[in-house]
Amino acid sequence: MKFKRFISSSDGQMTMDVLKTLIIGVIILLLLIGFVMMLRNPTDNLLAQNKCHASVLTHAKLVNIGLADNVDNANIECPTRYITLEERDQKKLMRQIADEMYLCWNNFGEGKVKLFKATDEKFCAVCSVIDFEKKDLQIPGFTSFLQQEKIPVKIEGKRISYSDYITGVQTSPQVIDQTKVADINYLDSSLKYAVLFTYYKESYWSKVKSAVWGAFIGVVTTATIFVAAGFIIGVTGGAGTPIVAIVLSNAAYIGGTAAGAAVGAGVGASASDGEALSHGADWQARLIFTKWQGEDIAKLECNSLQGKGEGKYD
Repeated sequence: MKFKRFISSSDGQMTMDVLKTLIIGVIILLLLIGFVMMLRNPTDNLLAQNKCHASVLTHAKLVNIGLADNVDNANIECPTRYITLEERDQKKLMRQIADEMYLCWNNFGEGKVKLFKATDEKFCAVCSVIDFEKKDLQIPGFTSFLQQEKIPVKIEGKRISYSDYITGVQTSPQVIDQTKVADINYLDSSLKYAVLFTYYKESYWSKVKSAVWGAFIGVVTTATIFVAAGFIIGVTGGAGTPIVAIVLSNAAYIGGTAAGAAVGAGVGASASDGEALSHGADWQARLIFTKWQGEDIAKLECNSLQGKGEGKYD
């Protein structure tokens, strides 16, 4: 009888040991799966970005070697990134948005590559549509953030600001100081925003300028500000209101004034008072960060609107 109890007790102990081992094994397996998923998502994103960038450069090479008639803009494989930002920390949120702007500009060759066939006049790509999980935030200082914070990689051995990278113009300390004072408008987390790459031939830009400004800054009163060279910010109705658009261009001139010589030129001017002109090129690339509304995007009337995804234009 004692022997039977011993066996029974031993069997029970063995069963508990087996269960503990199984539980530990399952926990380790779950942790490994989670770790692999954490590695997979950034890797997938990196692969997608590399594929996008490579497809843009390949497309541009085909155009430049005279194979334009065999090139379709659909060959540019840059699907829209639909992102919901979960952070509440405002600086982290601004960093995530600024990084989307950097990626968009970088993927499309920094506005330096020719993407057109001879018959094309315009091209648009919706790089990102950005939503916020926290809907109660007003995030000030985004313009200053773009002027002061650095992009995630070095250019010719040094880190430069987001706005300097996109505009190709170094923002002066005077403009940065001026922006700090004037930068009282905010991002509204109850809204969706989009990052767009637009590319127009200058011969066509005058025809679509009113549509573009109407789409993105048409509701602005006197509060459209040329913050710096190639950098325009539009707000809804003056100080302390939501930003509806930021337009960044690699332009050499704004409204006929040499951009490098202008310090906050045109503060308080309306968007129709000037336009960004490329220096010696028949096309103009612009990066637009704007409040996301499908009807606004439609006003661009682009020959090709890449990255439509699966009809998430809401």
